[in-house]
Amino acid sequence: MLAPRIGSDSLNERLSRRVCARYQEKLQTAFFSNRVRETLALLAIALAGAAVRLTGLESLPPALWFDEGLNGCDALALARGGPWPMVFPAVFPREPLLVYPMAAFVWLIGPETLAVRLPAALIGSAAPALLYLWLRQGAAPRAAFLSAAFLAFMRWHLHFSRFGLRTIWTPTLALAFLGLVWLAARTGKRRHAAAAGAVLGLGFYAYLSWYFFLPVAGLAVWLLMLRGKAQRSAWWLAGALGAAALLAAAPLFVHYYNSPRDIGGRVGELSLFKDGIGPGLRAIGKNALEASMMLVWRGDHVSKHNIPWRPALDPAGAALLLFGLAWALRRCRRDPLAAVLLAWLVCGTLPTVFSYTDSPNFLRTLIVSPAAAALAGLGADAMGGWLEKRKQPALHRAARGLPALAVAASAAASLWLYFGVWPRTPNLWGDFSGQADQVARYVRQAGPRETVFVPSAMFTERYYDSPTFHFLAGDSPRLRRFSYREALGPGPNPAADHLIVESPVFDPRAAGIIEKMAPGARVDAFFEIVGAAEQNGEKPAWARVWRLAPNDRLTGADADALRGLDR
Repeated sequence: MLAPRIGSDSLNERLSRRVCARYQEKLQTAFFSNRVRETLALLAIALAGAAVRLTGLESLPPALWFDEGLNGCDALALARGGPWPMVFPAVFPREPLLVYPMAAFVWLIGPETLAVRLPAALIGSAAPALLYLWLRQGAAPRAAFLSAAFLAFMRWHLHFSRFGLRTIWTPTLALAFLGLVWLAARTGKRRHAAAAGAVLGLGFYAYLSWYFFLPVAGLAVWLLMLRGKAQRSAWWLAGALGAAALLAAAPLFVHYYNSPRDIGGRVGELSLFKDGIGPGLRAIGKNALEASMMLVWRGDHVSKHNIPWRPALDPAGAALLLFGLAWALRRCRRDPLAAVLLAWLVCGTLPTVFSYTDSPNFLRTLIVSPAAAALAGLGADAMGGWLEKRKQPALHRAARGLPALAVAASAAASLWLYFGVWPRTPNLWGDFSGQADQVARYVRQAGPRETVFVPSAMFTERYYDSPTFHFLAGDSPRLRRFSYREALGPGPNPAADHLIVESPVFDPRAAGIIEKMAPGARVDAFFEIVGAAEQNGEKPAWARVWRLAPNDRLTGADADALRGLDR
């Protein structure tokens, strides 16, 4: 055998390089496969979460709520070229971050329920993926997946993702901020810190509960960027974050400086101390006790927010949360993730502790929902880890599937409670401005040769649900404010049929006067009380529609004689 030439590789070296190359290729393939599997699993969770948030938005919740109508009216004004305010002042000052994207959908779709709810559904749909991306930087993949899946189907977060209220921004922005803080601490790049600061500043444009997130944000920055670090680069990171936050929030703070009522007015209305310090302190104690139980024992009693009095979590979810709390309490001194989650759980409940309320308010505390979901997912993962350490083979095998099974059980319970139980809550339709929604939809479907007369009270600010009515039907060319002289007389279009919406709720005299003055009038439709039990085989109605053809109505002189009835 010829000896190898001087300067050439030996046979052993060449074989060694070839084996190493093949081994490295296998490792890269395995890593790529794991990454693809993670991506596909995350995509499946995100799509499933989006599906339950986007399906049937126009029919559940059952009608367009007052607050949604208020936001919709502001969005409609923007879509039609109105001014672009920093704060929307109608009824009470409201932050703008939800109304502006809502205006884009109103411009595309028109004044529809879907246009009001779709932005919130999309914002809420982003939260599970953001939760995963944050936890993946500080926890095991299984814990991140379980937490994201828990949030995707969490009834509390799902509920507020399905109608157009400002509070839905707070969980999504909080998760984006924390994910960017972890990323900035890991990479040391100022642009990541500045992005986190921009998100922090943007949160002030979302909802008042964001102010209670600031201690959590400060704790995260301290633990991740500053604690135990004397390097100047760490302080540069924190400085970039703080500067970006101030820059983003500055326009709103300048507005509040010039118009202090826009920040202080609503706070004063909700303050516990408006009746004195003593009653306020007692109310804080009561609210704190109720808030401590809202996740696992007794929750919000308002049917628009929750199945009355039911806790935010089902029994399976509550058990996982308790596992997660035990995990976090054991690790909070050495693990920034555990410390931040515990702080978030406490600070996120403070909006209901320090505001006037008669039960835990799920709307004001929605910002805490990702923290609860993360603790539940981490609790499921910790339970699996504990089972894996047991010597019994049965427990060891259970560790593979039990955490996912527990999260799946909680998800199934949440979906059943939201789509199956909550819609049957007594008077839910009425609580969601159902009457105004129903009349507005009737007005919109009227034909070109029909004029619809609606009780004049529905046009006034004294009517609580007027924003819902105005948004859905306020600019219909066939809509008229009811007056006896015009509705029973020739009206603005003498050739059109007059459709009179009559209800004893608004005018107990109307039915008798119509029957007397227009004997040819006939009842054309009934407005049923949605969800009410049948009476004598018929659903009860709260209003009816009278149809008056042109020859059924009074002449001009006779109609003028009715002018006194309109006073």
